[in-house]
Amino acid sequence: MAKGSTMLKVVGIIMIVFGAIWTIISLIAVVGASALAASLGLSGIYVVGCLIALLSSVAELVTGILGVINCDKTEKAQMLLICAIVVVALSFLGNILFPIISGTSASVVSFLIGLILPGLFAFGAIQNKQG
Repeated sequence: MAKGSTMLKVVGIIMIVFGAIWTIISLIAVVGASALAASLGLSGIYVVGCLIALLSSVAELVTGILGVINCDKTEKAQMLLICAIVVVALSFLGNILFPIISGTSASVVSFLIGLILPGLFAFGAIQNKQG
């Protein structure tokens, strides 16, 4: 068993759960924002924000699934690391754009939480890669 396989499997399962929940919430938000924008004649910027959240949650879900499937395969560690970096980038983008779109202040707590799971996943992938 590779060194980081347990970390990848555990964090991957958690990412699957949260990714699935946030995908459902994001789909509802996209539909709601679209309906609201259409009925009130608002800008589509809210829909764009919801689409970014949807993309981020789907990326987290897929990364979690790939982590659970490939946790014992050291040759897949580089791909898993790239997936974790993509999730971090999307989380970062969402945490930067959402306050701009919504006009609220940035949440440090949300930002940190959004980076913890992909960070642990990346750590597991690096350990897995090292054997």
